[in-house]
Amino acid sequence: MYENTYTNTDGVWKIRKLFYRAFWHGTLEQGWAHTPPDYVPNASQVYPDDPYGPDELLENAPRLWPETTTLPFHYKHPVTGKEFVPDTWGAFPEG
Repeated sequence: MYENTYTNTDGVWKIRKLFYRAFWHGTLEQGWAHTPPDYVPNASQVYPDDPYGPDELLENAPRLWPETTTLPFHYKHPVTGKEFVPDTWGAFPEG
């Protein structure tokens, strides 16, 4: 899932923040339902130390299936109309 933000600079649209949130991966042979925890670990180094690393590491980085949490969204809940305000990445507030 992507929850990106964009900006328009002098008539040119650019990605301001790229936030790709993977929530499951799996092997071709067994599929995602049989994926062991941390099969694809979170990044541990940032760019340029890791050429494929992120700009920064998240303190409470979300984990993949089967340890994943509910995904946060930027829009209001379609049934309750309540705004989603995470207190930590992937955790729902009480109420």
